[in-house]
Amino acid sequence: MARLMMNKGLFGRQQRRRRGQTPISHAAALASNRLAEAPAPSDPNQGWVTAITYIQTDEGWLYLAKVWDLDSR
Repeated sequence: MARLMMNKGLFGRQQRRRRGQTPISHAAALASNRLAEAPAPSDPNQGWVTAITYIQTDEGWLYLAKVWDLDSR
C-alpha cells in the first residue's frame, strides 16, 4: 500500500506528538508505597487497587476507572 501511495505522490498525515498530561504536579512529594509493606491477601475482598485513566475522544475526555481485587491478581 505504501509503495502505491508513494507512486501517486500521496503521504499519510502524521499526528503531532503530544506530551502526557497529569493532574498531579511533578513537584509534589510522592506518597510511600503502603501496598508493598502490607501482607498479601489470603481471601477475596481484603484489598483493592484502583486506577484512573484519561482518554481523549472526538467528543471530549473519557474518564475510565478500574478496580482490582488483590486476591484475584
